[in-house]
Amino acid sequence: EDDDVAEIQTAVDYFGKVDKVFTSDRDWGHGTEPERGLGGRGLYWPRGKVVGGCSSFNTMVWMRPEPLDLDLWGKLMKDDSWSYAGMLPHFRRAETHPLAETNPAVHGKDGPISVARLDHAQHGGAAHKVTHTFVDAAQSLGHPLNTDFGDRKS
Repeated sequence: EDDDVAEIQTAVDYFGKVDKVFTSDRDWGHGTEPERGLGGRGLYWPRGKVVGGCSSFNTMVWMRPEPLDLDLWGKLMKDDSWSYAGMLPHFRRAETHPLAETNPAVHGKDGPISVARLDHAQHGGAAHKVTHTFVDAAQSLGHPLNTDFGDRKS
């Protein structure tokens, strides 16, 4: 089978892969032996039956470290190049980000890593309902919505 289908190429929508790819005709459908530590259950073990094998099933999320963590690293290393300000140029060079036009001081537009937000058309236009439910639950508990993980102001 070919791995050049939207269900596989969607990088971040893990739950969409669960719904449409795992246990489909593009998956060998293997499982582990029953394990005593799992109450006698075995685990589903997705294996790609496509060009690229299991690596075609992988998902990727581009997430920068927390800016305060980077600042702490710079302090601990006694080297400002490890701080948020020191690392920011490297992150900008690495990414092609959809917010580069509106926030060019923080995001790059010509890097080798193409970044797309959860509801971007590249991901089928909508993140999985479980993702939205998780974010909604966090907001209901008082956590603010972060619309730009790269910007320390968000």
